[in-house]
Amino acid sequence: MRFTAFAVLIASLSLVFSANSFAERGILHIITTPHDAAIYVDKKRRGNSSQKNAAPFKIKLSSGEYNIVTIKERDETTQYFAEKSLVIVTDNTEQTIFLKLKKRPIVIMQLLEPLAKDIPISEMQLIPAGKFLRSCFAPNRCTAKDAGGNAVQLNSFEIGKTEITFEQWDACVAAGGCLHKADDMGWGRGNRPVISVSWHDTQEYINWLNQHTLGGYRLPSEIEWEYAASAKSSTAYHWGKKIGRNLANCDGCGSQWDNLKTAPVAQFSPNKFGLYDVHGNVKEWTQDCWRDSSITPAAMQTHNADDYCKLRSSKGGSWLHFGKNITLDKRFKNSPDYRNYYTGFRIAR
Repeated sequence: MRFTAFAVLIASLSLVFSANSFAERGILHIITTPHDAAIYVDKKRRGNSSQKNAAPFKIKLSSGEYNIVTIKERDETTQYFAEKSLVIVTDNTEQTIFLKLKKRPIVIMQLLEPLAKDIPISEMQLIPAGKFLRSCFAPNRCTAKDAGGNAVQLNSFEIGKTEITFEQWDACVAAGGCLHKADDMGWGRGNRPVISVSWHDTQEYINWLNQHTLGGYRLPSEIEWEYAASAKSSTAYHWGKKIGRNLANCDGCGSQWDNLKTAPVAQFSPNKFGLYDVHGNVKEWTQDCWRDSSITPAAMQTHNADDYCKLRSSKGGSWLHFGKNITLDKRFKNSPDYRNYYTGFRIAR
């Protein structure tokens, strides 16, 4: 039995063997300290270790070598615990591994992410935990009930620095993970944000991405999106109260792409969290079902409140929207099957 410790981690692991009779498979028991850690076997999430005690997590595996990764996020310190080792499983044997996870900076997820050369992965930005007070900049859009007094505590999460591009989408199509070849309207593909994708299309892309990485990717919730886009600002735009000049791509924003077409991603200055194009360019799908504007932020936190929503929400506005419709508080709703030339998405986890 040989073990290879992950380069940036100090592994603490022991193996216990017992020979039993299991037809054509070995059984692997995993116990983690701390408990309730996500367990990945060869990049696929298999579940979580026990939450309260030392009961092992049991997996049946065919004979072979496996990479085991365990990850636990500590929201109060915005850090991960993680450990990786190479485990050899043989048929008709049972073994137990004890993994003592070490506190590491949150960038550990990026270090663990497999660098698949044929999969252009969106660069993710850590958004720190914090209290979010929902904004309300237009009386006809929301009320005081939606804003002050309805603050919600958000855990740390990651979100794409840019919208998903055609390059990233086309990789999914080429691999057979996405069935829909999105129309670029003749504007160009490459690093332009993908458009003409429905909410259901985004789920195909995310499912494919999760199958080829450590996983955990999803759409952001509406509240997560607004919190990340605002970067803790309290103004209509992350840069201030007024639309300004050439700070985004919208109808009247003063860019070369205004009311004409999408711009390549990251053509304007990012917000204080390092996110690009949260105002304009393309409207972005969120995970959430459409909720009435009077619902509290706490109630809107759920990433997937209903798998059978008739409408899904989106945020950010686009290249054809007026400046007043790309503010942080502006909300949109569409059928999850709807595709158009001004809607795209970015991913979170």
